[in-house]
Amino acid sequence: MKIFLYELYKLFKNKAVTTVFLLLFAVNTVFACLYAPVEGVPDKALIEMNRRFESADEADKRLIMLTTGSDFIPGNMLNPILPSADMEQDLSRVLNYTEKIEGIIDAAEKHSNLSAFVKKNSFSYRNNLAAMEAFEAVRDVKPSYYLPYSTDFFIKSNITDIMMFFIVLTAAAGSVWNDKLRGVTALIHTAKEGR
Repeated sequence: MKIFLYELYKLFKNKAVTTVFLLLFAVNTVFACLYAPVEGVPDKALIEMNRRFESADEADKRLIMLTTGSDFIPGNMLNPILPSADMEQDLSRVLNYTEKIEGIIDAAEKHSNLSAFVKKNSFSYRNNLAAMEAFEAVRDVKPSYYLPYSTDFFIKSNITDIMMFFIVLTAAAGSVWNDKLRGVTALIHTAKEGR
């Protein structure tokens, strides 16, 4: 861990690497701020939708999406832009969470009870017991759906991927360049036991 932290310290000590990192981070943040989760939906509609979500039950959130959409977008009830297919899918996952967990627990229990095929000390038997125990712990969790806003951008955007590529490239080049300038590359080249 000390070596990793020292390499990180050397990397950010280099002003060029730090400047490139900050510049790419700033560009990515600007693009994230300009990102609209649903094309054609004004930010005011999304803000109002999240405000209405705070006091609503999960089952009512689809209706809230439709009514908020119709408040801000003409013709939304006939040709719904809001909720989008992604929003519908995410909300469906939240609404079906309990059934999904119950199904996983039932399947694990069923597989662990097949005594003809499962030995008591086998990996699959222990794995099924561990799965049942883990999912029992989260059975009573009640997830809530909210709009992802810019989180979606950071996760799914090609721009973020390109920025991360350049950050990793700059970090690798900066680390190697720093060692080369100091003339220690002959001493720390990759060996059988590592650096």
